[in-house]
Formats: sequence, C-alpha cells, structure tokens
Amino acid sequence: MRLVHALAFVLFAAQPAAAQEWGPPSADYSAVLTFTDGRGEVLVHRITYTAKRQRLDYKAGDRDEVAIVDQVAAAVFILYPEQKRFLKSALVEPEFDLGIARADTKREKLADENVAGLAAAKFRVEAKTAQGQEFKGFAWLTAQRILVKLEGEVKQGRRTRRLVMTASEIKIGPIDPAAFQVPAGYAPVEDKRK
Repeated sequence: MRLVHALAFVLFAAQPAAAQEWGPPSADYSAVLTFTDGRGEVLVHRITYTAKRQRLDYKAGDRDEVAIVDQVAAAVFILYPEQKRFLKSALVEPEFDLGIARADTKREKLADENVAGLAAAKFRVEAKTAQGQEFKGFAWLTAQRILVKLEGEVKQGRRTRRLVMTASEIKIGPIDPAAFQVPAGYAPVEDKRK
C-alpha cells in the first residue's frame, strides 16, 4: 500500500478520551502535515479539525482529493475537485493520531519542547489502533492535545516503516463550517460497491 493511501486512512477522527488528560484535541485547528517515510518519500496533507468534523486535503497520485469525515451526518465524503464530483460513504472513524490518544497507550513524558512555534510535551509512546496499526516512537503534543510532531515506526501486519511527521502553519481557533461542506455544483459519484 502506498504511503498516501495508508495516511489518508489513518489521519481523520480521534477516538473518545477515556482519561481527561488524554483524548482527541481539545481545540479546533488546521495545519499542514508533512510526512517522510524511511525511503525518503514525502507527502504533504492539510488537516482541518473540529470534534465532529475533520477534513484532509491530499494528493492521490497526481490527483487532488479531499476527504471529509462528518460524524453529524454519519458519512464520509471524498471530493474530486478536478471533476467537481463527490462520493458519499458510510461513516468510518479511522484514528487521527495512530492511537496515541487511546487510554491503553503506553506514554512516558520526556521533556517540554518548542515545536512549530508552540509549546509541546515530548512523549515516548507505544500505541495501537483499532485497525491493527502499531506505532512506537516519540510524539509531541500541545496543551490542547494537538499532535505537532511524530518520529517512530508504524507496523501493519508484518510490514514496518519508519515515519516522521511535522506540523506547520498551525492555526488554533474556530473553523469556517463551509470547510466541511460539499461545494455547490459537485455531482455525486455512484458507489459501484453497493
């Protein structure tokens, strides 16, 4: 599986918090996420996050795509901007943070550091997602639990890959609800799996 498809699935909605200090981000935000794998492949995504809706802008090959996870509408919308089309699917809630927010994740705080101009805590973590991905490495989170940096290994089945993620252009605060709407003039794509 190419890195782009794996990351597009991983980076959406966080799981509910079991402990008050852990869980999904406690603030709305947007950021540019840059991922580099062990082979040097680089992917850049833009994430827009609220508690009930998340948006990920990314490239699938040479094509721009947008994925919107809408928990209110209980659906996932994939937008194809070049074609002005969209696909609506049943809600899935992949884990935005590779399982780091889960209550059963092993965490050890190592230091307070500045990342992307924000104060962040550095943790050594061992996490697992509901989809079976395992992450071991380091995670930097702000006081609002926004993941601003990752360094470690992601294991899926027998395949392990090195991964570094850095966040930039971080904006914390209210998000325009229009960011989560299918634009006017977009036509639906029929889901042939039905």
